[in-house]
Amino acid sequence: MKTSAILSIPVQLDLHKQIIAAGEATKMSRSEVMRQAIRIGLPYLLSGLALPSGATTTKAPRGRKAC
Repeated sequence: MKTSAILSIPVQLDLHKQIIAAGEATKMSRSEVMRQAIRIGLPYLLSGLALPSGATTTKAPRGRKAC
């Protein structure tokens, strides 16, 4: 049986508008747009921001503020 998790994530207004526009342009739901964006973009995120094995840091990734 297929299981799924529900993620509720806040997004900035400009990103929300892009998600809506992408859904209208592709005739996909907003949920499907976000799922596809994660599937397509996650490998790029990992290749660009992943730390080397065993590395630790307290610095924020490129250009992002630490919390």
